[in-house]
Amino acid sequence: KVRLVNCDFIGAYETKLERLEQALLENCRFVGIHSFGNMVDVKFLRCQVRGRTFLQGQSDSKNLVFEECSFTGNSAEPNEWGSVGSYAQAMFLACKAKWFNLRGHTKLDIVDCNIEDVNAAPWHEHGGSHVLIDKCKLKGLVDLSGAGSLLHSLTVRDTLLERLDLSDTTIKGDLVVERVKGGYINAYVKQARSLRVRNSQIQGNGKKIFEAYAGGILSIEIDGVVFGGDLSSEPVMILSKTPVR
Repeated sequence: KVRLVNCDFIGAYETKLERLEQALLENCRFVGIHSFGNMVDVKFLRCQVRGRTFLQGQSDSKNLVFEECSFTGNSAEPNEWGSVGSYAQAMFLACKAKWFNLRGHTKLDIVDCNIEDVNAAPWHEHGGSHVLIDKCKLKGLVDLSGAGSLLHSLTVRDTLLERLDLSDTTIKGDLVVERVKGGYINAYVKQARSLRVRNSQIQGNGKKIFEAYAGGILSIEIDGVVFGGDLSSEPVMILSKTPVR
C-alpha cells in the first residue's frame, strides 16, 4: 500500500522486495535498472521510462498495469533497448512506446496504445503467454517472432498497423486477426491451432502483403479480407498442406 508521486528513479536500485502489493507510482520517471520483486495489484500511472532502462516484475507478478505511460529508447538498435513489464502478467493501457521491449511472459495486454518499433515476444522459458493487441496504432515493426517465442494465443483486433512479424513463432492455440487495417503481416508461424483473418484491409508495404505457412496450422480461415498492393508487390502467399477456407 505504497503511493509514490513525482519521484525520480535514476541509476541502479535493488529494493530487495519479494513482493510489492497494492501500490501506485504516479508521474514518476525511471532511468537505469530497477527491481521491485513480484508486483501484485500495482499501477504505474503517467510514468516515463527512458533509455536502456529495465523495469520488470518477477515471475509471480499479477494485475500489473502501466497506464498512460511512455517508454522511449535512445536508439533504433534492438540491442540497446530497455525492457518494461513482468516475467508473468502485464497490461499496457493507453501507453506510448518506441524502441523498447514490452514484456508479459504469461499474459500480455496492449490496449489503446501507440507504439513504434517494439519487441513483444514472450520467451518460451516462462511457459507461453496469452497476447492481446486491441485498439492500437502500430508504427514500424512490431516483433513477436523467433524460435524462442511461445504464445498460448494471439489476438489482434481493431488495430492499425504497418508491419507485424510472427515468423517462426509457436502458438499453441489460435491466431486471430480481426478488423485490422494496415501494411504487411508475416504470419509464417512455426505452429498454431488455427489462423483466422476476418474483416480486415491488408495493404502491404510496397514489397510484401501477407504470407503464411500452414504446415503447422490445423486450419486457416480468411473471411471478408481485402488485400491491397500493386504490380511491384509480391503476391499474397499461403503455402498450405491443409485445407484453406
